[in-house]
Amino acid sequence: QYGEVLMGGTFDRLHDGHKQLLQKAFEVGDYVYIGLTTDEYIKRSQKQLKEHVTSHAERLFSLRKYLYDQGVLNRAIILPLGDTAGPKALDPKLEALIISEETRGGGEYVNNLRAQHNVLPMETVVVPLLTDVTGQPISSTRLRQQDANQNFKPE
Repeated sequence: QYGEVLMGGTFDRLHDGHKQLLQKAFEVGDYVYIGLTTDEYIKRSQKQLKEHVTSHAERLFSLRKYLYDQGVLNRAIILPLGDTAGPKALDPKLEALIISEETRGGGEYVNNLRAQHNVLPMETVVVPLLTDVTGQPISSTRLRQQDANQNFKPE
């Protein structure tokens, strides 16, 4: 159990994998800082099908609604995430970083940045990826691909 934990993501098309990550964060942390990637960050990213990512406003609404429905919105602090580290990365009060297997690199980056600034590293809580019935990891990229394919109309 930690007092304050940190996590970040795009949370595009909020799916069961995201929900599992969020549930773990609220299970282990009293307060959860959630960095939500900005539209500008998405545009600069290497994210596949980034032109199909829903807007920051839509993702924020979905995230807040989910947290409200789960009864944990009062324990969440949602911040805009404009870079890999985010505005809270160097906060010494943060005790743990909640990451998925897929975002391990980002977690290492944040703890390396903390070390460079003489801030103790956060413990990492790694949440396994959730898979669908075919055994494939549930991912927003695949959901965006499905949406793009469904909306494709040949001329």
